This record gives sequence, C-alpha cells and structure tokens, in this order.
Amino acid sequence: MKQKKNIQYKEIEFIHEKYKINNLNFLTQSSYLVYKNNINYIITIYIKNKNNKNNNTIIFSHSNQSTLGEEYSFLIDLSLMLKCDIISFDYSGYGLSNGNPNDNEILSDFKTVINFSKDILNISLNNLILMSQSLGNIPLIYFCSNYNIKKIKGLILISPISNYKFNNSKFQNINFFKDSICQINFPIFIIHGKKDEVIPIYHSIELSKYVKNLWKWFPKKASHYNIISEFRCKFYQKIKFFINIRCNNIIDSLNQINHPKYSLSNNEMNYKIKYFNYGIQREENLIEDDISNDENKEINDKMSNQHSKYTMMKDNNTFNYDISQMSYNY
Repeated sequence: MKQKKNIQYKEIEFIHEKYKINNLNFLTQSSYLVYKNNINYIITIYIKNKNNKNNNTIIFSHSNQSTLGEEYSFLIDLSLMLKCDIISFDYSGYGLSNGNPNDNEILSDFKTVINFSKDILNISLNNLILMSQSLGNIPLIYFCSNYNIKKIKGLILISPISNYKFNNSKFQNINFFKDSICQINFPIFIIHGKKDEVIPIYHSIELSKYVKNLWKWFPKKASHYNIISEFRCKFYQKIKFFINIRCNNIIDSLNQINHPKYSLSNNEMNYKIKYFNYGIQREENLIEDDISNDENKEINDKMSNQHSKYTMMKDNNTFNYDISQMSYNY
C-alpha cells in the first residue's frame, strides 16, 4: 500500500473478461483501491488516451442501477469519441467497493476521488470535466456548490433530479438542488430525455431555471435507459461542442482549426470570433428541443403537486451484477 498527502491507495489489475483495451495502443488503463480509512476503499479506474491534445479529463459518476463493470464499455467509448482521459469509480457498497451505500458515504466517495485525481494522479482542476448520470448528480452538485470549486471546466448532468427526499437522510430539503446549483458559476450541460420514465423531464426543466451558465439538450424520443445507447452519435456531437466551445477557451478552439501556414490579423481573428459566436448561438437554438405549451402545463402541474422520492440504497432485487465477469488482482 502507498501513501501520499494522507491518501492511501493500492494499484491493482482490473480485468473485464468481455471488454479489453489491450489491443488499443493509444489507450492505457490504471486501476486502484483508494482507501477512505483503514478499512473501507473504493475501486477507481483511470483510462488515458494518447490522443488527448487538450488534456481534458472526465470524472464520471454512474447511475443508481449500475457499476463499473456495467459501465466499462461506455467509459472506453467515451474516451475514444471525446479523445479525453476518463476516471470512474464504484460507490461504497457497489460493485467491488466495500462499505455500505448511503448519502454520507457516496458524498465522501466523490470527494475522495477528486482528491485522489488531484494529489495522486496530478490532474489539474482546470482540466477536469465532471459528468454524472441519475444518482451520480447528487454528489457532483453537492461537492461543487459546497467546497467552493471554481476551477473546473464544466459539468455534464444526465437525467438529473431537481428535488427529492431521502428517508433517514440529512438531506431533507427538497429544494437542495435549486439552492446548490445556483451557486455554481462554470458551464453546466443538462441532458434529459423527454420520455424519461424514471426521472421525468420536468426535473431538468425546473433545474434549468437556476443554472447561471446553461447549455441543454432534451431529445424528444429518449428515455432514461436509452438516451446514450440509441442516441449515441448525437449524444457525443453535443458534448464535443459543449467541451470545445463552452469549456475550452474559444481562442484555443480557433487556433485548432487555423492552418499552421497562415497567421491571422486582428481583424480576421475578430471576424472568426464573431462567426464562432454566431455558430454558438445557432447551435444553442438547435440543441434544445422546444417544450410545447401542453407539455409546459403538464410540467407545471406536476411540479406544484409532488416531489420526487429517490433511494440510493442498493436493492438486491434490482441489481443483476455478474461478479464472474469482473475481478481485480493485487
């Protein structure tokens, strides 16, 4: 076991029998047990992409009904399509991480992974993009709003919750998300399917009202479970645009498309910036599928009559985790 800056960790070999990256020369993977104390640890993987020219690193927090094993192919795809590095982990009590899943532990898990990425993997906060789906939005938003994080490039929230109430939880305030997300200044991209049957679209509609630097995409035919798999090309297209324009410096984006043989005058550069700003506005107009008046009425009725009840406790009847396909070796 190694220790640095009060963080104990152990490098391991994380093996998935179905998906392997050994044949991809431009991807490498490191895996770790990151200890929260002398007993409890969370398993963390770090996928590096040699084609990552912008030094972007995405930390991905998976949904309630998932584990690293089930998300592994998506994490590889994410790195390949966005040409970035990926860090992901299993919450306490999920997959191969030990401990018990509850709100305190999951918030602690996220903080541990951030500190591990910064202090052990030497990743600058300026290069971090935080992405989460469903349950994963809870620790992400809480962390960013309560730990005064200002340097992160951006947030990508997939199917987020705007209000909730956990049983026996310290977070009993159903306005927790609204109160927290309005404190975040860096860009936030909200992705939510209109046909989401688990977390209805009105959660993102309501949450969007409180975001200072908002980008959003609400695909009309997407549900909670197919928004990535069946809308893959559009999904990555939207995220690429968000990262390149909103998260990265626009001058850097312009420099990437300029031919190296040519240098631009100030007037030409100003013209290109004006053109890019027009492109951003045009893309923003296209990126959000409009909500009809009837849908707005339905959303307002639901928001006024109920709040979401959500549990992050692992339900053995719900999870079908195949431990035979996952293993780690010291």
